[in-house]
Amino acid sequence: MELLRCSPIVAHAGDTVEVSANGIAVNGTLVHNTAPRAADSRGRPLTPWRFGNYTVPAGFVWVASDYNPLSFDSRYYGPISVSNIRHHLRPL
Repeated sequence: MELLRCSPIVAHAGDTVEVSANGIAVNGTLVHNTAPRAADSRGRPLTPWRFGNYTVPAGFVWVASDYNPLSFDSRYYGPISVSNIRHHLRPL
């Protein structure tokens, strides 16, 4: 069974991403609600992506939710290949 996720793209190729205990900052602006958590909602430990500064390479994006602090997104697994994006959603 394929696992699908729906997460907003917060950084594209060429953007600068800083990952820290405060969360994900894109081009110097902190994305709200992205501070990594020590455990998920079931108490299982979570390991954040390595803290540091990154430039998003061509063919990749960073995804994160600024409205759901419990989102499982790039703060834990880093950048994703655009080849893994199946669909694009747009608000109505």
